[in-house]
Amino acid sequence: MLPTLVNAHIHPDKTTWGGPWVSRRPATDIAGYSEQDAELFRSQGRSVAERARGLMSHAVTRGTRAMRAHADVAPAYDLACVEGVAAVRQQLRHALDVEIVAFPQHGVIRTPGTAELLDEAARTGTIDMIGGIDPIGFDNALDEQLDLLFDLADLHALGIDIHLHDRGEASMEALRAVIDRTRALSLQGKVTVSHVFCLPTSRPANSTRSPPSWASSTSP
Repeated sequence: MLPTLVNAHIHPDKTTWGGPWVSRRPATDIAGYSEQDAELFRSQGRSVAERARGLMSHAVTRGTRAMRAHADVAPAYDLACVEGVAAVRQQLRHALDVEIVAFPQHGVIRTPGTAELLDEAARTGTIDMIGGIDPIGFDNALDEQLDLLFDLADLHALGIDIHLHDRGEASMEALRAVIDRTRALSLQGKVTVSHVFCLPTSRPANSTRSPPSWASSTSP
């Protein structure tokens, strides 16, 4: 009788749900967290599917009926994370609608082999969206990353979901580049930019008003 819950941003391949507690070490950047993700993947005795099923099944029992699941794609995992989450999607198809994003947490260009894995994931028909991450601040390859992502999305009729953690002008430049490619390929409604930490401090070009005081906070 009520609208169902939608989890629009979840990484079920990274969970240790149902197993021993795992604490992250302090990290200063995305690369540091990504390396810990790879260490966690190597250390787990349970498969991605087993761990993800525990978390996703629990979400169903609490009223979640749809989710967008980001699954890491990188040479450290090959396509194991995508395949594991896809297996759970099949098992829970009676209760949960799942969109799968092939997510290049380790970078698209900076980590050799990732671009080829994204292409392979797209060709399998398993995924619904191609992911991206900080094309300037992390990948240092704005045009190369975005051209690849949008070409794959256009070729395989997929959506796009880009994680944008950068702040300042670099982030705004990336955001404008995403908008330009979205319009050029008529992908309106199929492209998402997640996090977008630059928005609280942005203002229209013709505005002289300063950002609000809370916008200077560094909290997520």
